[in-house]
Amino acid sequence: MNNPPLPNSGKTAGTGFGKPRMLTKKDMVFIGILAVVLFGVYAQTLNYDLIWDDKFLFKGNVLLDENRPLWDAFGYGYFGDQIGIRGFDQYYRPLLTATFMLEKKLWGIRSSTLRLTNLSLFFLSLFFLFLFLKQHSAKAHFPEMATLLFALHPLHLDNIVWIVGRGDLLLLLWAILAFLSLEMFIQNKNLGWVMSSCLFFILGILSKESFVFFFPLFIAYEVLRRKKITIPYHLANVLVLLLFYYIKLSALDLGNVTFMPFANLIESVKGMVATLGFYAQSVVFPLSYRMFISRNDVVALPYLVFGLVSMAVFLYLFQLSRKHRNILFPILLAGIFLAGHLLLIFTSIFPYQIYSRYAAVPVLGFCWIGAHFLGTLKTKHRIYPVLILSLAFIPTILANSRAHKNEYSFWKKAAASAPKDSFVQLKMAQASFENRDYLTAEIHLNTCLSLPMKKRTAALVTLLNADLAFQRADYENTRRWLGNLEGFTRIPDFPLASKLRLDITKKLALVSVARGDVDSAEKLLRQNMSMFPENIGNYIELYRLFIGYNLWDKALRSEMVIRDRFPDFFSGKPDTQRIKDKFESLNVEQKIYFSSQYSNYSQAIELMQNKTHLNLEDSFLLAKFYYYRGDEDKGKGCINQIVERHSADHQVLNRIGDFYLRELIRVEDALSYFEQSVKVKSDQPEIRSLIHSLEENYLKRLNPVRKSNAKGAVR
Repeated sequence: MNNPPLPNSGKTAGTGFGKPRMLTKKDMVFIGILAVVLFGVYAQTLNYDLIWDDKFLFKGNVLLDENRPLWDAFGYGYFGDQIGIRGFDQYYRPLLTATFMLEKKLWGIRSSTLRLTNLSLFFLSLFFLFLFLKQHSAKAHFPEMATLLFALHPLHLDNIVWIVGRGDLLLLLWAILAFLSLEMFIQNKNLGWVMSSCLFFILGILSKESFVFFFPLFIAYEVLRRKKITIPYHLANVLVLLLFYYIKLSALDLGNVTFMPFANLIESVKGMVATLGFYAQSVVFPLSYRMFISRNDVVALPYLVFGLVSMAVFLYLFQLSRKHRNILFPILLAGIFLAGHLLLIFTSIFPYQIYSRYAAVPVLGFCWIGAHFLGTLKTKHRIYPVLILSLAFIPTILANSRAHKNEYSFWKKAAASAPKDSFVQLKMAQASFENRDYLTAEIHLNTCLSLPMKKRTAALVTLLNADLAFQRADYENTRRWLGNLEGFTRIPDFPLASKLRLDITKKLALVSVARGDVDSAEKLLRQNMSMFPENIGNYIELYRLFIGYNLWDKALRSEMVIRDRFPDFFSGKPDTQRIKDKFESLNVEQKIYFSSQYSNYSQAIELMQNKTHLNLEDSFLLAKFYYYRGDEDKGKGCINQIVERHSADHQVLNRIGDFYLRELIRVEDALSYFEQSVKVKSDQPEIRSLIHSLEENYLKRLNPVRKSNAKGAVR
């Protein structure tokens, strides 16, 4: 089989270069159709909720909340620094951050525009990819087939819909532009193109660190295309990499990922082969794939087998490349990028070192190879595989995208595919907690305790248990969980130590606020402000404390500090004087509501007690305020008074059961009143069903939480 000719028809590589192939009217029609299909397929995802790291990055982000100039992105780490927690970062991706900052300035942070930007970046990549592939061969519809298959491959879903996946989209765009510029230089020897390629190399490494894997590919590409290399160009790229890591590690004092080897050489080899199998399976059979997998779970027989088969396929393709010279570079493209990501399994990246979305570049390599061999077929034969794959890919994207609709559906799908993954169980618990489904959250937290956990996962499980106890107004248990969390902050070089320190102090302050200990709460919040001066949440909590407890002078001074440090925060919000004037004009009922909203339960109780008459709803409200203030005995006393007055009223007993279930998430207390209600009136199928559900779906599934279990599960 003859190779497709190089762009300079009639000339061989390394002897001369022809005129670059430009876009024709047919090409523009293809690009237009591709745009309609691509944006049509992903249209339903634009308004999906933010999930996982998206919320973490866009909530309380210093660079976004303060409307900083774009160049400030180059002075911060990617995650922790931006939310005001120094020492937490391992990543430096300033260009990625700058795109979010630019969007904030142009049209604000919204899930729809963030995803539309992601989709537009991907489409731009496809446009330049098509132009790049045309330089290799315009015959047999090679660029159209490769671009179409790559565009509709389901693995791109995660990078497009998951907002922070933009890093991989930028990596792809700059890489394609860098290779296209290098190809233009090879064809016409204009130094402007090689300078352009170097510029795109800089943009790539500033978007995501794994762009470093492209460095050997630029050398390989130039060797394959012209039998020699442009030493100044590649030397400039080396200097770019050195400068990048100097800024990251020295100038900004950001940490780097550390290596965590397997137990022995055999386990290490098995891990790499199995990981290769996971990526290869995700690329070749993308109709059903897992987004991520732990390095322990990946060492399974199916992935090991697929990894060995993949190695054999790579060897076979290398043999074929002797005859089909044009497939050698895409083989290297897929192979080198996969090899680079195989090394990541030995790092400390949390929570996973293996993500299917990392395989976007290998997908390009395989689509390139596939289009090359399809181009050797007759036209009527090559169209059917492309059509079949396209028709299979589109429904797959539509079906899989539903899992990204919100945090709960995302982790529900993940939990179904990885029921023994402690981190997935944790995230499912967090998603349930945010949905106020606290009982389900507790069940998933308990499941975590029976599974192996990394220390960081164990710390987050402990933190969420503290949140759950606080939600129950069980402040003694809240402090106990936070006390357990203290141990993690004392682990040398523990990556989450600074974040945990912030969370522990904040939650202790919230307990003090609820109990009415204003001085203690203020001291704790100021301690956090001193340790984390760029975290806006600390300032807001202190301001809320002063407002809620009517400390207007302190609130005003706190407002001035916030206006000075975070000038955009009060934009469109009422200031202290207006809040004070409004509070003083409120009636008793409104002041009670105001006090409860700011967790000033002591004031709310006092206002309630000053009322001349308490109806049934008032009595329930007073009981809730006592519980929330930490006065459990007085809260029970209020409930007992209600029972004494309405012991024969099944509806009131149900209302008490609902109070304990919905307001305090105390199932056993709730069950006792539901059972009393059924004794008063047996014909209550809804209540009987609720009792059965709580017993079967909660109590029987909930194992007792013991410290020994927690310690034994952590590794």
